[in-house]
Amino acid sequence: MKQYFWFEPYSYDFWPLYDAIKIYYPVGIRFSQPYLYHEYEGQKKLGALIVDNFHNQENFQERCVDFTDQLQLQFGLEVQGTTYGQQPAFSFDLILENTEMQGLIKVKKLSAAISLLGDFYAIYGIDETIMVDEGKPYPKQYHAINALTVSPFKEFELPFLALKKAIQDRYPLHKQVPFNVLTMYLEGLYNKYDETNESMIYNALFDQKLSHNYYHQQRGDSSYGREEWLKEGVDLSEMKSIEVIVMPPPPPSGIGN
Repeated sequence: MKQYFWFEPYSYDFWPLYDAIKIYYPVGIRFSQPYLYHEYEGQKKLGALIVDNFHNQENFQERCVDFTDQLQLQFGLEVQGTTYGQQPAFSFDLILENTEMQGLIKVKKLSAAISLLGDFYAIYGIDETIMVDEGKPYPKQYHAINALTVSPFKEFELPFLALKKAIQDRYPLHKQVPFNVLTMYLEGLYNKYDETNESMIYNALFDQKLSHNYYHQQRGDSSYGREEWLKEGVDLSEMKSIEVIVMPPPPPSGIGN
């Protein structure tokens, strides 16, 4: 069942996510209506952002490659750049484990994306397996995502927190979008990668790597990061719960008289 975009507005401020989407995407218009879709002013702004950040090699080196090179040195682990030049985010995978055995490859990694559309980033862990069938003329591979780890949880805790700190040091104004918000849908939001289905918040702000089929295979706290979006002055620890007292119904008329 789809979960559509919502939040509790008296305590949290997730409006910047909605505002960014509204600026850059023609909500309510499908990509199959290309003249309308492409003529939306926000789509032109999005195209200019992508050109400036990805197709300008000097900017791409400074804003993306230098950071992933830094992470590789800092962690002593392989960092695979996954940025795709038509999508609005810098992205990469930090490879924590890569084990190859007869007919099977097991990978454990952290996937991160930094949006071009606002001060937002996403982190989640991936456990995946690849079954290798040594056929001819080429071997075949069968890929499966076994689980997504959506917060600092168990074996992912230390690398998750270390990567989060590295991103915060590089982008001090950015906030992590909680996974349960990333996987919400916005009614009428479409993009060119799937013209028939509405897009998740993640797909609009970042890329298409996170499929709507993955969200039920989760470990950890899917609301992790929500504290970063608290409104100024709100202290959840001081908010009193509402006590509901249910009284017994009055006795029928005539009883007890």
